[in-house]
Amino acid sequence: GQNNGNQGNPSDSDGDGIDDGSEDSNGNGQVDPGETNPNDPDTDHDMIHDLQEIWYGTDPGNPDTDFDGLSDGSEMLVAHVDPLDKDTDNDYLWDSQETGPLMPSDGPGQIPNSNPPADWPNTFGRAGIHPLHFTKTNPLMQDTNSNGIIDALDDQDNDQLGNIFEVAFRGGGVGTVDVGTGPRSNAYWGLSDPRVADTDCDNLMDGVEVDQFVAPSGHASNPSKADTDNDGLTDDVDPDPGATTVLPATRIRNVLLNGYLLDGVRVVNVVKQMTFTVSGIFEWQDGFGVWRATDAGSPMDVYLYLVQWNGTAWVAYQVGPAFETGAGSFSSSVRITSDDIHAGLAYVFAQTDIHNRDPTAVYYSRTTWTEPNGPAFQIPDLAQCVAP
Repeated sequence: GQNNGNQGNPSDSDGDGIDDGSEDSNGNGQVDPGETNPNDPDTDHDMIHDLQEIWYGTDPGNPDTDFDGLSDGSEMLVAHVDPLDKDTDNDYLWDSQETGPLMPSDGPGQIPNSNPPADWPNTFGRAGIHPLHFTKTNPLMQDTNSNGIIDALDDQDNDQLGNIFEVAFRGGGVGTVDVGTGPRSNAYWGLSDPRVADTDCDNLMDGVEVDQFVAPSGHASNPSKADTDNDGLTDDVDPDPGATTVLPATRIRNVLLNGYLLDGVRVVNVVKQMTFTVSGIFEWQDGFGVWRATDAGSPMDVYLYLVQWNGTAWVAYQVGPAFETGAGSFSSSVRITSDDIHAGLAYVFAQTDIHNRDPTAVYYSRTTWTEPNGPAFQIPDLAQCVAP
């Protein structure tokens, strides 16, 4: 059935070295199971021609013969791993979990200039492998960095969670791993990036989030979602990231700068090294809709900003460290030292946060206050990524 690669042979329409009769063995003009396409030299679009696949022992009708997420082309042409073995180096990580996508055939999308139109096989999607979460370790070495720990159990981003738990296979709402001691599962394994310590940038390392025994709240949370339960509290300050926390609403009003009410009429001009006092009233709303003074024993932190034009957009620059609210009010004297703030017009902006970002000190909802008639700007995030 092979014609020794003599392209142009009338019986080999696609010039792949296999005669048409062998590719369409029953002659019905369709690509049936076990057959290849006589009009396409790469039937499965894995970037390896059908005849080469027959030589190598891979399946020319399956773009990912070992079903590890890497297309046969990526395994043979780029990674140089075994296309018939999911885990070439036997380190408990599949080859795809180590390399990530390597060729277009690993992902989705239309094949350029294909006629008739055809799509790449998206072998990562077929195998259920996250295309962005991979270790970037060597699939030909069990211990890529030679530190005495196999790649699966190594923690390359130092987030207290081994690589394999971050790229664990998910099914039934849990991630499951097996490193030779039997399968183990966790609801939040297999959701994070093994190369980033804080995947969702919520100020909690991934390993801390998935383990209820070390999480500051005593509850595990989703390491790829900053606010697991969508209740407006990021996981690092949420008393229970898995259940909606309902808190009393708060508001800021009567904000004064050096004793003058910021009512949207008075213009604020600042200069470098300027010191000024900002004060205001801070209240919470009870169940009857009545606004009441907050309790001094239940403080929140206030972050103060000056909003200025930077030449392309209005930007909020923090002024001084956060300060605590008192009994129904707040007041602080701050000095402008940031090089980002320039002399001229500025608008005051304030937002509150959980005191010391402590999930055991959650009393009221967070709120913001913007100077009347101020411009639109991006409100700064309070949760910050754990430093790598």
